[in-house]
Amino acid sequence: MNTENTLLSVGEAKKQLGVSSQSIRRFIFEGQLIGEKTDTGRWAVESDSVRQLLARRKSPHNAKPNATQQATTVVSNSAPNATNRQVNTALRTDIPKLKALLKPYYDENSDHPWATAQQIVKTFHQNTFDFARPEKFKINLVIDWSNYIHSIYMEEQTVGQLYNFDQISIDILLNETTIYKYEVNLPEHVYFKHAIHQIGYSEFDSDKAIIWNHIAVYYDEIMVCRSAPIQLEVIVTR
Repeated sequence: MNTENTLLSVGEAKKQLGVSSQSIRRFIFEGQLIGEKTDTGRWAVESDSVRQLLARRKSPHNAKPNATQQATTVVSNSAPNATNRQVNTALRTDIPKLKALLKPYYDENSDHPWATAQQIVKTFHQNTFDFARPEKFKINLVIDWSNYIHSIYMEEQTVGQLYNFDQISIDILLNETTIYKYEVNLPEHVYFKHAIHQIGYSEFDSDKAIIWNHIAVYYDEIMVCRSAPIQLEVIVTR
């Protein structure tokens, strides 16, 4: 019997397991099978992981009474390894792929050598099916108050997964006009520094502030890219 670990096509894997192609892809995403995308963009599955999954699926019916406990051990030991290998494969392919797709938008001679947020979102959606784990890409909104207080200060918060945003919603995210109220939603550092050193605390009623917004794209905890900044005028009030 040949037990060499080779790469199987989705068709070969589904034939051995007696399931659909959709189930094979689901097993890969769940970590029950170890798979990777080939140069042609198709999934390939390691034959060892197919044999192990087949054994786990059969063991509760054909093994001895303690086989369930043994099968549980196999699952707990092998599934994390499968998941880790899948994530590592995605890291090796997904991040370089998005960077390569966005490279034509970057102009080193420009004052802002970045792609716009709309270009990032559009490029991602045009190539979603080429990524191994598209759901791993997340968006952070970065609000830069530095121009207002004449000192470096930025806020950053995660707003969601990249695939949930289109060009319209990302534009709304960046250009939403907000009235910032001190001690409510205005960062304390920003309020006090500006109020005390620029307009005087006792005289502070309302003020206009120029801020800069941009998005930062992350893959898990890894920074992938950022967008060109958008200038926005907001109202700061008591």
